[in-house]
Amino acid sequence: MMSSTAGAAFSPVSEFKQTCGFCGCVFRVEIESPISYKDTHPYRCPECRHLCIVKTSSEPRVTLLSVRTDRRKDLHPHH
Repeated sequence: MMSSTAGAAFSPVSEFKQTCGFCGCVFRVEIESPISYKDTHPYRCPECRHLCIVKTSSEPRVTLLSVRTDRRKDLHPHH
């Protein structure tokens, strides 16, 4: 499993599963801070590095749940 944020103090208040539209992997995104409609933070697909953005006031944690399904090995073209 892969995580973009390390540390035992991380305490998520919300989470969702996402399927990458480029490579097909499935990953969980955990948000520690309450949703903020003013602040956004980027996060990346753990397999192809496709950029995503979520409205929150702190960096989300990303955990790979299932590997990519597209049989490619390349990264997203705009990583």
